[in-house]
Amino acid sequence: MYAAGLESQNKVVRFLIFYSALSLAALFKGHKGKQEDVNELILARNPLLSVTSSPVKKNGKETLYTKLQNDLIHAEERGCDPVGAIAAIEAHLNQFQHDVALVFSHL
Repeated sequence: MYAAGLESQNKVVRFLIFYSALSLAALFKGHKGKQEDVNELILARNPLLSVTSSPVKKNGKETLYTKLQNDLIHAEERGCDPVGAIAAIEAHLNQFQHDVALVFSHL
């Protein structure tokens, strides 16, 4: 799946494939594939990544990447602008791709 993401020319599609690949990796590694598990995988490789409170889950936390994914996928529910969410994903894709590579190299 990581290789498929690398082949995608569309940055948002690449981001979503990588995020999905992390969900599968979390499912494989911890038998859970929830966003919290994806966050755990990412933070194990990049502990300096920003983490914020979830606007919808009580006491929930989101890494920057989970927030970006949720802002796009759940834009209407969150009152987010899909165009702005796309721009934010594109702006952070290089660092996300780097962090995803780190996660996969340590599985």
